[in-house]
Amino acid sequence: MKVGQPGEIIYEPVLLAQLPDGRIFLEAHRDPYRKKSEQPLQFVRELAAANNVDKAIDWKKAADVTSRDEGIAREIGAISH
Repeated sequence: MKVGQPGEIIYEPVLLAQLPDGRIFLEAHRDPYRKKSEQPLQFVRELAAANNVDKAIDWKKAADVTSRDEGIAREIGAISH
């Protein structure tokens, strides 16, 4: 990207992703505007259930990631690869 090109800002303090190989990652950022859920772990539970991956998640790992708000994607699958 060059200076002056248009860009897009995406406001998603919590991101959940499942890779093609089945690994599940969670990334949580500080939510300075408090526009999203004040309970990020509950938001992750709802998102995971809606995408049928809730049983494949290690919820202790997920709680740790959401409590840190460090903005780094961490693997949270119940079975690590």
